[in-house]
Amino acid sequence: MNSSDTLNSSDTLAFEDFAEIRQLIRERSGIWLNDTKRTFLYVRVQRRIQALNLPSTRAYAHLLKYDARGRAEIQHLVNAVTVNESWFFRETGPLHRWIAEVLPGLRAQSAPIRLWSAGCASGEEPYTLAMLLVEALGDLSGHQIEILATDINQQVLDAARRGIYPAYSLRHATDQQQRRFFLARGDGTFRVRPEIGHLVNFKPMNLSEITDYRRIPQADLILCRNTLIYFEEEQRKITLTLLHQSLVPGGFLMLGHSEGLLHQPTPFKSVQLGRSIVYQR
Repeated sequence: MNSSDTLNSSDTLAFEDFAEIRQLIRERSGIWLNDTKRTFLYVRVQRRIQALNLPSTRAYAHLLKYDARGRAEIQHLVNAVTVNESWFFRETGPLHRWIAEVLPGLRAQSAPIRLWSAGCASGEEPYTLAMLLVEALGDLSGHQIEILATDINQQVLDAARRGIYPAYSLRHATDQQQRRFFLARGDGTFRVRPEIGHLVNFKPMNLSEITDYRRIPQADLILCRNTLIYFEEEQRKITLTLLHQSLVPGGFLMLGHSEGLLHQPTPFKSVQLGRSIVYQR
């Protein structure tokens, strides 16, 4: 949270407005903002009120519910409340082990190998996956490997497609990886090389919307890291079931380092992959 999110205690939404707006966010995206997020939401609502030149939060809530612009505006608000911090080569341990231990068996089959980054934010994760595959296999043009990356936030998807990042996002990349996979720009930023960018297909998707899954072919590996933490327990269970159904039999789901399913009932089988626990259909 940055300094602009810090307001005094009077700078917050009336609970009635907060409850109404957060419910609309939940219905649209599955994201749940608990009671401690009132000031967090207030800041973002105020920005939208100013952008739309509205007089009050009541007027804004009315627009969301009853105005023809409401659905598009809820998407603006969802974009504003989703946190999209990521970086290249983040938590690569289980990915290295999957590439070493699972990928060879998949390559021996004739079917395409499908990998899905669900909740990809600004693209560092799926690009990292493409880079690791290139490191392991060389040129991927002779392999049937498809990398899909989805997110509910269209703004970050647009940024991901552009593939331009600050130097700080490359802080875990080695010098060799920087030279091999990125082009330095004169303003201090870096662009993902086109041969990597072409390997990833970015699409908008809402992980809480069942019909969106019908557009996604079953995957051999799903990365859904640090995304389910934004869902309430019931929505998290529903999404996990949908992700399970989106895997081929024997396919793997990887969650974030701090996430886990060991103490809750799920349709997955827990599997040790190196030092990490992953989940298998």
